[in-house]
Amino acid sequence: MNKNRYEFIFLAVSVISVFLILLFSSLFSYIYNLNYYDSEYQKYNIYDRFSKDTALNATKNLMGFFKSRNELDNNFFNAGEISHLADVKHLIKNVSLLYYASLILFWGILVYYYFFHKKHFTSFFFRMMILSGLFTLSVFLIFGLLYVTSGFDFIFLKFHQIFFTGNYSFNPNVSNMKAIFPDEFFFDIAFSIFLVTMLKASLISCFGYYYHRKHR
Repeated sequence: MNKNRYEFIFLAVSVISVFLILLFSSLFSYIYNLNYYDSEYQKYNIYDRFSKDTALNATKNLMGFFKSRNELDNNFFNAGEISHLADVKHLIKNVSLLYYASLILFWGILVYYYFFHKKHFTSFFFRMMILSGLFTLSVFLIFGLLYVTSGFDFIFLKFHQIFFTGNYSFNPNVSNMKAIFPDEFFFDIAFSIFLVTMLKASLISCFGYYYHRKHR
């Protein structure tokens, strides 16, 4: 394998790893943030249907379930909801594994370059930062265009069709889970993750570009 192809592979793996790190770190900063849930519950008048203690205790129970610390409260969630949330937990577990694998790959490549290609480390690092940011921005631009052309409901439905087995349709009039997590909640959290990830990507691209020019 020639040097250019070898470097291209390392660069490509690094760029994809950084993209996943940026995306999933943003995701985890919201799905385990109880204060964010509280603000959303107030925004969508969830406390008109459930008391604040009931809603937040159910949320804590759900977070604990996702982290394998407890079982779901079957007095709040029904059998269909529990089945769906078990699938969500499995998806989050796979996302977590992918996140940590990306971290290992990212740091492994940096350490390898630092010790075995130290002369080219600085150039590689800053190019990787620039490309990682641009790649992330490009992917999110595609999703942004998809949202503009098809709407959030289409994206949300396709997401569920891809990752779940059909047990994801619930009536908010009889489903506590759907009542506490309306579609507007998922739009807000998706939009927040979108903005935060875009901001991170922009910052690392600017950082990489600035220091790459400075060290040339």
